[in-house]
Amino acid sequence: MVYVDDILVTSSDQSYVATLFQQLSGEFSIKDLGDLHFFLDIKALKHPKGTLLSHSRYIKDLLHRAIMTDCKSISTPMVTTTKPTNQGGAPMPNPTEYRSIVGALQYVTLMHTDVSFAVNKACQFMHAPTIDH
Repeated sequence: MVYVDDILVTSSDQSYVATLFQQLSGEFSIKDLGDLHFFLDIKALKHPKGTLLSHSRYIKDLLHRAIMTDCKSISTPMVTTTKPTNQGGAPMPNPTEYRSIVGALQYVTLMHTDVSFAVNKACQFMHAPTIDH
């Protein structure tokens, strides 16, 4: 996995990783930072059957940013009885904050597909979000 100037190399065959690292260091100035702990705000936890990836810290930070740390969790990430619309509702005083949080939620959907539908609905109102949204 590559992001700007960071690269994450993983394999079940450690000799392959060592060979690849040696070849890359012949072409580029690189540094081995050791075992993976965090990458792109994703926490990596070693497990006997592989590696567990967690967005928990990122999501907690996002809840804090949205002033929602005291909210209760629910099994359905979106109200199912009403359909969001752009009709009515007072405009948000700071729509940039809404857009920033929804953008951060889009990143969360890469690993948490269960919230993809709700995040998609929130994205539909980024141009003119209201307090209802």
